[in-house]
Amino acid sequence: MGSLWAVALPVFLLAHEAGAAERVVVQLSYLHQFQFAGIYAAEAKGYFREAGLEVEVRTTADERWSAVREVQEGRADYGIAQSHQLVSNRIDGGDSVVLAAIMQHSPLVLVTRAEDNLNTPHDLVGRRVALDNTAMASEIRAMLEREGVGYDRITVVPNLWQANELSEGTADAMSTFILDTPFLMQRRGQPVHIMRPLDYGVDFYGDCLFTTQRKLAAAPEQVARLRAAVLRGWQYALQHPEEMIDLILTRYPSDGPQRRAGLDREALRNEAAQMAVLMHVDLVELGRINEGRWRRMAEIVRRYRNAPASTRLDNMLYQPPVTWAERLRDAGPWLLWGGLGAMVAALLASLTVRRLRRVVERRTRELRETQRRQRDLFEQSPAPIVQNDYSAVVAELAQLRARGVSDLDAELARDAALLPRLCALVRVTDANQLALRVSGTGS
Repeated sequence: MGSLWAVALPVFLLAHEAGAAERVVVQLSYLHQFQFAGIYAAEAKGYFREAGLEVEVRTTADERWSAVREVQEGRADYGIAQSHQLVSNRIDGGDSVVLAAIMQHSPLVLVTRAEDNLNTPHDLVGRRVALDNTAMASEIRAMLEREGVGYDRITVVPNLWQANELSEGTADAMSTFILDTPFLMQRRGQPVHIMRPLDYGVDFYGDCLFTTQRKLAAAPEQVARLRAAVLRGWQYALQHPEEMIDLILTRYPSDGPQRRAGLDREALRNEAAQMAVLMHVDLVELGRINEGRWRRMAEIVRRYRNAPASTRLDNMLYQPPVTWAERLRDAGPWLLWGGLGAMVAALLASLTVRRLRRVVERRTRELRETQRRQRDLFEQSPAPIVQNDYSAVVAELAQLRARGVSDLDAELARDAALLPRLCALVRVTDANQLALRVSGTGS
């Protein structure tokens, strides 16, 4: 039977892969770089194929600059976007569903030129700060306002993707991703200072894998398979960063339009190290989202968008189906403590039984010893002792009373044979040695 399954199972899986591959589109939020290495790994290592999926991975371009918009309008099935962008989509009436948090912490930071000595949000008062539209309702704004620096105390200038406002001198600070810009600037001889929202108590999620409520309702199994494949790909990518860097450099040449300019091997290694910090997989399960933390973040974005409180932000976090392995894992502590409790109870019961058995055995020995001593006293008594059974006599007297005899003396005088008959009913049950000798029936 085992050999039959060994042959049949691979054939079944191959047939499934060959006949049921579903074509889907995953829209990235930027150009090719290590930021999306988990998706490259899922594709290169065959995880998508094993999940029955044929995946087309798209980068941003002039006609598809927003991953959220591409997915919402049906040109892509899944996407990667920042957490605050997905909250804004819900506020605007969209139906984004967050499948997994790829980054546990946001990559969005403010950078300033080190030579300007602008090291805290307070130093930016009256300064030019380059922000894009999404940063206006993000953790950057929350960091500034937490430090008492509202937008009315700075000069907001445009932040363009293909420009560097610090290098061009059009801004004193700019929002960017910690993944690449600080490293590339410092390598060009432009050292920077980084202000991270996390350092000021503002902790948003970063990149998230998402889809729509419509997609989830129409293909829940596909959603679960793609999510699992992407997370599996990220696990591999984090364990094999050099292999993924080789893949990026080989598949997406530096002169091509789809790779971030300036990302050579050294820059990709820096990005891989930054991703490991932001994903925090040494302490947090890959893809995990804490609902309470998400709600606090969403409430900040809602306030910045001046949106009324509503239920639109409810149910935007995906609940993956629970596997048997996860159920066993979750039940493990209960099973462990239950098993230990049962073992302790069984041990206590065993000890109690053993103690009771010893008590019974001791009492039995004591009783037997008491009976032996009483027998010795009975046998060695200096007076004859006889033990009689009068139960038959009692029964005979009961019959006399039943016939109306109330005066035994009168009945004995009337019936001379009654007394011998009653004496004959007495049964000797025991007698000591002296009684036997006196009666002449023993020695």
